[in-house]
Amino acid sequence: MNETHASDGRASATRKRLLRIFGWTAGIALAGGLIAAELYFWPRGIQQRLDAVQEKQERMEREIAALRAMADRAGGTTAPAGESIFHIYGPDRDRRREEVVFSLSLPDGMPLLEKLRVLAEKLSTYQFSGLPIEVVRIEKYGGRNIAAIDLRDSEDGKLSWRTTCFEDRIAGYFAGASLKKTFLQEEYAGPWVDGVEFTYNGQPIFNDWPHVGISGTLLRQTPR
Repeated sequence: MNETHASDGRASATRKRLLRIFGWTAGIALAGGLIAAELYFWPRGIQQRLDAVQEKQERMEREIAALRAMADRAGGTTAPAGESIFHIYGPDRDRRREEVVFSLSLPDGMPLLEKLRVLAEKLSTYQFSGLPIEVVRIEKYGGRNIAAIDLRDSEDGKLSWRTTCFEDRIAGYFAGASLKKTFLQEEYAGPWVDGVEFTYNGQPIFNDWPHVGISGTLLRQTPR
């Protein structure tokens, strides 16, 4: 009888030890799984937060630009001595017409190519969500100085001119108007290019989107 009780006690103790070992093993496995899941999802969560912050920053920059443009229109814009005013164009709030959405002054002595590149950077930031706009060069055609400007999709593939700006007829119209009016600067009386030619990802635009209106050579019409 005593031997039977001792045997039962040893078996019970063994079961308890096995249960404790099993519990520890399960706990370690669960903790490892949680850590692995955290390591898997954590970078994604950070990237999502970064994207949200960047989007918020871009939205705030556009709002600031709009407020500055309103102040410029209300109080007039005067450039410091030795500088001239240039305009960034875009649609009004109701998307009924294009208007000046941002103005900036640039030194008169700045090379023309650099002025165009500053306008490209501002236009990309304030009107096209950072879609790349590259002023490649200024070439002479038939006695005219023509700026070659390449519109490029984002490197990460998230944004494209085709889907974001060109395919919708209304968005496409205002995208074309913003590009043409900003780079032609027809209200500026100083030295400027005679026209612009746009390409898309390095390829000519053969009237692919007639409502956008940026195919071929676009010549500048100055007030007379």
